[in-house]
Amino acid sequence: MDLHNNSNMIQIRNAIENHGFDVIGSNMSICVKLDWTGITNAILEFYTLRNSPKQIRARIKKNTSNWDPALEDQMFHTEIDLEYMSNALQESLSGVAKLGRFFYFGYRKGTHYYYAHINMSEKPDDIYLKQKLLEKTLEQLRCVDSKIFRQGLDMSGLARSSIVRLALTRIFRSAGDREELTTAVSQEAVRIVNAGEWKTVRNLINSNRINFVGHLVYILWEEISRCYMKKSWEELYR
Repeated sequence: MDLHNNSNMIQIRNAIENHGFDVIGSNMSICVKLDWTGITNAILEFYTLRNSPKQIRARIKKNTSNWDPALEDQMFHTEIDLEYMSNALQESLSGVAKLGRFFYFGYRKGTHYYYAHINMSEKPDDIYLKQKLLEKTLEQLRCVDSKIFRQGLDMSGLARSSIVRLALTRIFRSAGDREELTTAVSQEAVRIVNAGEWKTVRNLINSNRINFVGHLVYILWEEISRCYMKKSWEELYR
């Protein structure tokens, strides 16, 4: 989708330009120079996914001419540099979008890559719907005990050793109120890092017939989606 027709990308560009960042124009992406960080030959790019224009990603590309194969899995700068840059960018996006954590995706054809997920700030209607879902989930969980919850997971086809099952169980045990439920879901979502586990959670949404399991899984999936990208390397390197 053309940048000029994407309201989310327009909001991001206006925000970072108004904050004084040096923006390089493009019809398909927003590029920001990183010279101010002390990182040379690097650029930050905001772009949308081809098949889902509402989903936005941030990508750092660091070019290098003297690459040592032994350093392929190492970051091209320190975590402190990365945190400093992320904090500065997040400040410019305050009230517009949330910049997720950057993850290193390796080295390809002379370039190091980092990626991060971008979440647009929620509208009042979105917040209301999320709160209603949390309340509904809590209401359901209060009506079941540990035995019934385990039976529900069994009926959903989750193996006893499944990481997803363990995450759902820990959330169930911690969900005393809405704040505790939200915190527990956030903590468990960042632990589910394997693509196969993501698929398990996603499939549960479509196949599950147990209400109290289904609502809980949906909340977990939404948080996982906020934390990680679910695209192949080929798509990421497009």
